[in-house]
Amino acid sequence: MAWPEIKRQGIEPFEDLVGIEFAGSHEAVVFAVLAGKADVGTVRSGILERLANKGGIDLSQLRILSHQGPGHQESRAFPLKHSTSHYPEWPLASLAHVNRELAGQVVKAMLEIKASDTPALAAKVSHWTPSVTYLSVHQLMQDLRMAQYQRYGEVGLLDAVRQHWHWVVAALSVLLLLSLFAFYVLRLNLRIGSMNQVLKVENDNNSCTGGVTSRDRESQQNPR
Repeated sequence: MAWPEIKRQGIEPFEDLVGIEFAGSHEAVVFAVLAGKADVGTVRSGILERLANKGGIDLSQLRILSHQGPGHQESRAFPLKHSTSHYPEWPLASLAHVNRELAGQVVKAMLEIKASDTPALAAKVSHWTPSVTYLSVHQLMQDLRMAQYQRYGEVGLLDAVRQHWHWVVAALSVLLLLSLFAFYVLRLNLRIGSMNQVLKVENDNNSCTGGVTSRDRESQQNPR
């Protein structure tokens, strides 16, 4: 989620930065930045507030980059400090073999949980909501060419043929018709050329045998 925000600033994280390390936990990232082991860190929303409430950190020592505060349209109802767009998380899913009635009962129970209920306090959540669209997550992965979108936008020859087979058939049909027409014209030209050659030979023969000169006639009339 932080990757596209960094790219929007004209920075390619895996090319322009000296190095990228993964600390293993969000809390470890925060403490690494405070200790000067890293210049910048990225953690999920809520981590800073949780550590501050426990007295583990002083928020004044940290600066939230590109902070989207309460004035931001998307952040008016979101109280936690954050820099990225909002993405849905923690989806509830079941495997195909799970009984539908049982799955429905679990969903109903989770939707009825209130922030003050013991399960919510134990899970450190406020509530569950009905399913929301994950289009923003898919768009994110498409932009970054991640997971199933690693080859997103690339179309191979076979894929192009499958997607546009009707145009391929039309183009091949036109090409076939043009080839047949060209073959017909070539054959017609050969026939015309052959006929012209025959006519030329016949004209040459007629020129050689069709008449005699005046001197020849005189010789024939007055033989010696």
